[in-house]
Parts: sequence; C-alpha cells; structure tokens
Amino acid sequence: MKAGYVNLGHNGRVTSNSTVLLVCDECSCDFTRVNKSQIRMEAKPLYVKDYCPKCWRKVLNSRPDYKKSMSVSIKEKYKDPAWAAMQKASKIGINQGEKNGMKQIEARQKVSKARVAFFESSENRENTAAAVRQAWADGKYDGVPVGRCKWFTMNHPSGTSFKVQGTWERAYASYLIHMGISFEAHKGRISYVDEGVLRNYYPDFYLIDEGVYVDIKNRYHFKSQKRKFELLKMQHPDITIRLIFGDELRDKGILND
Repeated sequence: MKAGYVNLGHNGRVTSNSTVLLVCDECSCDFTRVNKSQIRMEAKPLYVKDYCPKCWRKVLNSRPDYKKSMSVSIKEKYKDPAWAAMQKASKIGINQGEKNGMKQIEARQKVSKARVAFFESSENRENTAAAVRQAWADGKYDGVPVGRCKWFTMNHPSGTSFKVQGTWERAYASYLIHMGISFEAHKGRISYVDEGVLRNYYPDFYLIDEGVYVDIKNRYHFKSQKRKFELLKMQHPDITIRLIFGDELRDKGILND
C-alpha cells in the first residue's frame, strides 16, 4: 500500500528516482523503495500486492521450482565433507537451554491446546494411529529407543555391540554372554491381528540355538499386555515366546537389585 512519495522532481512530479513510501500488505511494516524499482516489482506476476523485502523473499521461496532447485543444490553441497562438517558445527546448541522455544510456558500451552483440538476428531486419531502402525510395520522405528527405561549399549565377546532396554534386560544379556548362549537383542518383529487391526510385536531377545523368543516382563505391567501374547500364541502356534519375570531373574541369581 503506497503511503506517498519523497524526492520529487523540480516541478513537484513523481520521477523514476523518487522514493516510494510503502506499507507492506502482508506484515504491515513501513518500508521504502526507489520508484523505478517499484515499477519493475509491480510488473512481476507474483507481486499481487505490496510486499516488503522480507515478505517478498518468502513468496519467492515458496515457489515449487525454487524449492526443488534448492533441495538439489543443498544435497550437492553436503557431498563436500568440509561444508557438511561446518553446517553441523553451526547447529550445535541451536535449540538447547533457553534457546529451546518449548521452555516458554506460552509456547507449551499453545502446542498443548493445538494437539488437544486435533485429537478431538476421531478421524484424526484413527489416521494418526494407522500411520504409526504402518511406520512400525515398515521398519522406520527399528532400533529407535522407545519407552521410559534407559537404553544401554553392550559389547559381545565376538566384538559386536547391541542395545538393551533397562537394567533387567542388561542383567539377562550378561547372563547369556556368561553362559555362552547365542542370542540377538531387539531384532525382528512378529505381526498379529487384534480386532481387525494389524499390529507388531518386537521381542526383547531371540535365542538362536533354541529358536525361542524371550521377553523380560514386570508382572504388574504384563496384565495390560496379556491379550497381546494370547493373540500371538493363537496366530503363531509355531513360534515359542518365553516370558521371564523380574522375580524369576532374582530367584536364578541373574538380577541382584
């Protein structure tokens, strides 16, 4: 929106060198532009209203062809190890401490309200659940730490390393290594159907020589998952899943907490 002109000609008329006083129609900020530049700007197809330089850059950056070209350009730059290392170093700490926007109460409340409003819709809830189930099925969460228990990285005498979740699994893995039992930890998944919905079970351990899956469980929490193991047993009768509870680990001297 034009707010006037300055630097008029000798006869008081607007010239190409006059300065245009403008108010951005997008963000309402005041800015100026040389008249001849403003005339060229108004001739551009994307310039449908008066944009300040910052808002105009956003318009240009939103073009599909620009996004595609920038994506290709950035990918090419990351092939240079020195440039990639510089970018990584510049981002260290960018969202830590007080720089983290979610440490602001207003921001947390705003995000919380938005999430509540989104999940009030049963359609949104089901679509989100379906997307997460599919992501698990596609292996996108394989090896990703989930749950509240701490994850530990352990070394096998063979020279390989693996991860376990929680002190109980760590104690059991140490026991297997001590006994010379071949095993895999947190590898693979077993699919099953629950009321028409495809779900996946991710076992804690697989004893290779026995061909048995092992799941370390807390008896209290097992009550909420009992149906899952019943369905697994019914739908996969050829698979053996051995449940080991915390008190059993203590009775065998594997766990000393």
